[in-house]
Amino acid sequence: MTNRRGVVLIMVMVALGLAAVIGGALLQLVGMERSLLAAREQESQARWLAESGVERAAAKLAADLEYSGETWSLADEELGGRGRGQVTIRVETVAADTNHRRVAVEAEFPSDATLPKRYMRQIEMKLKPQEVAP
Repeated sequence: MTNRRGVVLIMVMVALGLAAVIGGALLQLVGMERSLLAAREQESQARWLAESGVERAAAKLAADLEYSGETWSLADEELGGRGRGQVTIRVETVAADTNHRRVAVEAEFPSDATLPKRYMRQIEMKLKPQEVAP
């Protein structure tokens, strides 16, 4: 009878050990998945910031043909408390055509991180001629 108790005890210990190993592996997998999700969220935010930078450049160019760009910093609160963002906008005249501009935008999120996610976007815009006052 004592031999049986010993065998049962060993089997229970082995089962608990296996359960602990499987549980640890599942926790590690969940942690990796969470990190991957956070990275994707940051990439997506950087992409949207770059798109916003393009729209901002278009609006500024519509108001001022001499607009050459800026560095646009967004506070943590403006981005839902998930980190700061930074958008660098550069505007150049395309060749000799004063009616076209090349807009290059680089967005970083979170900009205060050691390795922020970056997204770059470049487009060419044809400007609407501004009305000349009589």
